[in-house]
Amino acid sequence: MPGIIQAMNRIMGASKHVNSGDKVLTTGAGGSEGNWVELFPSMTIFGNWMNIVYHDVTVDDDFRVDIGIGASGQEVVYIPNLTFHNDPLGNNVSTGNMTLKVDIPKYARVVARAQNGNTENITVNVIISGVEFD
Repeated sequence: MPGIIQAMNRIMGASKHVNSGDKVLTTGAGGSEGNWVELFPSMTIFGNWMNIVYHDVTVDDDFRVDIGIGASGQEVVYIPNLTFHNDPLGNNVSTGNMTLKVDIPKYARVVARAQNGNTENITVNVIISGVEFD
């Protein structure tokens, strides 16, 4: 039986996950985007699903996150304006997550940046699931 499983993994690819670890995104002043922060220098898998977990947020209103791909200085927005809403009662957002279907090529450099009305910090941890072909 192990031979069948190994053969299927070679044909279909084995399911894998990569984790960025905690990264702090700082929003730009006056509602502008902050600088790109590298999440993955080079993807080791073909990414199919992305789960963005955020915590330790100092933002006192809604904020947006862009996911980008590209070499340093040549980043291109891949997923624009992922909007995270503040608590309707006016409490600061403290934690949450968002899962997205993606198609990220192997070896791509993946980055993120944040935007808010003020200069704030947002800690994100991004997990990408996908396949790695032998």
